[in-house]
Amino acid sequence: MPWYNSLPLHYKNCLIYLSIFPQNDGNIRRTSLVRRWAAENLIAGRNGSAAHDEAEHCFTVLLAKRFILRRDIGAAGKVKSCRANDFISKFIIDIAREEKFVDADLQPNFGHRISIHNRGQLQQVLWTLQASGPSPCLNIRKHSTNTEDGQTLDDLTKFLETLPSFAQLGLLTVLDLEGFDGLKDYHLKNICEIFQLRYLNLRRTKITKLPKQIEKLQQLETLDIRETAVRSFGTSSVVLPMLKHMLAGCTQHPNEDVESFSTVCMPLGTGSMTNLQILCHVDVSGKEDRLVEIGKLLQLRKLGVVFRSKRDNFKHLLQAIEKLNQSLLSLSLCVEITDGHRTTDINTSEPTAFAPPKYLQSLNLRGNMGGLPRWIKELHKLAKLTLRDTYLGEEDINSLGKLSGLRSLRLRHKSYVQTKFTFQEDEFKNLEFISIEGSDITDIHFNSTPKLEKIVWDFKEMNSIHGISRLPRLSRLELIGNCNPTTIKADLSKHPNKPVVTHNGQC
Repeated sequence: MPWYNSLPLHYKNCLIYLSIFPQNDGNIRRTSLVRRWAAENLIAGRNGSAAHDEAEHCFTVLLAKRFILRRDIGAAGKVKSCRANDFISKFIIDIAREEKFVDADLQPNFGHRISIHNRGQLQQVLWTLQASGPSPCLNIRKHSTNTEDGQTLDDLTKFLETLPSFAQLGLLTVLDLEGFDGLKDYHLKNICEIFQLRYLNLRRTKITKLPKQIEKLQQLETLDIRETAVRSFGTSSVVLPMLKHMLAGCTQHPNEDVESFSTVCMPLGTGSMTNLQILCHVDVSGKEDRLVEIGKLLQLRKLGVVFRSKRDNFKHLLQAIEKLNQSLLSLSLCVEITDGHRTTDINTSEPTAFAPPKYLQSLNLRGNMGGLPRWIKELHKLAKLTLRDTYLGEEDINSLGKLSGLRSLRLRHKSYVQTKFTFQEDEFKNLEFISIEGSDITDIHFNSTPKLEKIVWDFKEMNSIHGISRLPRLSRLELIGNCNPTTIKADLSKHPNKPVVTHNGQC
């Protein structure tokens, strides 16, 4: 087909790769997909760009040509998940079969591609591995806990336990075990024998610790342990020289109003992993030596840290962040002061003449910091801001309103202490999305927010929302809580855009 033949070869490879995902899997995360493309050498960097950047560009091209379709879109308009176009899906499966994508070599750097989703396919892989050659990629994603005969978990567990017997699995580059309930801590020692592994996804599994053998994975580029109980590595010092993406952190909700966040302690040696681009999230509480190591990661684009320590140590964290001035695009700070101070005044704790990352686009602040950092006004490229437990006042909000680049604002639980939130004239001129959730705000007034397109308000109590009919670009209003939206719907029915209004998920 002309549209397929016109694609560069490496883009064709990336498109065919979608055939390993089950057809009924409606959502494929963009970030996972592009990391896997890069990890499997389906795509390489060019003209000085990294493989991951070229993979992102490939995704954009395939999306623009509608070979893949958007599923979930983030507040800033970036695609979070996708699926293959139904017609394209059938086509690439046919191509994969025709070119023996599953059970024969496609090209030297492509090799075997085997997707495992149930007992029968797993058994076939075990036979194939014993009878034929090596397999660069095994996808062992679990989308349900049992097949009809109830044996899938047992077979996957057996596979993991017999990994060391397959010497040829040294060529395995991608292992995706997300959501697999049968994964145990002791299986990880076997996985750590797969020396060529470049992508390891353990997200949403029941593992509790990483073995000291993790350091054998010297080719590993992506390690995802999000939504697990892992809080430490098996040894205090770890160096994975090729690691680019370290993803960790688990959010728990003991009750409706309480949210806790915990993550893995950052190991010594992290400063030697100079290929790191994403380090999010790690606990650096009370560890000044770890903060020094963060400052050595000069390729870091995204950083998330949990900081539970004395107030005087906060300046060391900021000094480390300052060294990332040229690279950092996204920063998440979860701050808790442990020396008796209820809050830390982030401004008095700053080192003299602190220069924030000048290219920062996304900022997430959590914890009572005694107000906004004064350097936030210098973040001219900041487009996305999320706040929680910050206890800000009206003056702080007025300062945020002067950030001309701000497109997305999330005010989460206890981020703002007043009950009335007013968008003043000449503030938030470029804001496109606002989300207010779990707060004590009962009244919202829009005086002038000319580019606002979407409002999400999750409230305990609602008294009023004024000025929404004067928002020229409004397209969607989502209300979550106890209210009668009849008047609001009637008011917006006269709006030229006919905005969609939902209440508790219902139109």
